[in-house]
Amino acid sequence: MTMIKRRIFINYEKEEKWLNEMAQKGYHLVKYSLTKYTFEEGEAGKYIYRIQYVGNNTDEENEEYFQIMKDSNVELITYAMNWAIFRKKTEDGPFNIFSDYASKIQHYYSISKMLGILTLVNLFLAFLNISFQTKLNIFVSIFSFSVVLLMLVTMGYYLKQAKKLSAKKENL
Repeated sequence: MTMIKRRIFINYEKEEKWLNEMAQKGYHLVKYSLTKYTFEEGEAGKYIYRIQYVGNNTDEENEEYFQIMKDSNVELITYAMNWAIFRKKTEDGPFNIFSDYASKIQHYYSISKMLGILTLVNLFLAFLNISFQTKLNIFVSIFSFSVVLLMLVTMGYYLKQAKKLSAKKENL
């Protein structure tokens, strides 16, 4: 049986947690596009899901990385907009993409950098649209400013997480 769920996440860790909760209930992600998650019903707890931002890599580096993951019995479910969703059978043991603090910290900084760029683009669009003084442009401008605020909060979250991990790493 196939089930479709629509969700929007701004925190990949919450999305990952939700995917793993769905897997525990026997619903396994088979396809993702924008806000649409397609699940197939199966054995409860069969898979562990992980999500990773891989946007700082070239296409060749990503292909090589995806092959390494495949060779490690990790399945790439989807790769879209520089984000990859992987799964691994639970019976194959633990599944963590980041094996140390440094790689997890770098991941948080990569996400923050991407959000920073998108924030600047949206800020530019907000000011550009407000200058036209039509109702539609003002609406688009307000929407863009809202997106900027959301991205700043999200970027702040990831930077805070990176600093927490850095402090933990130094205390080891």
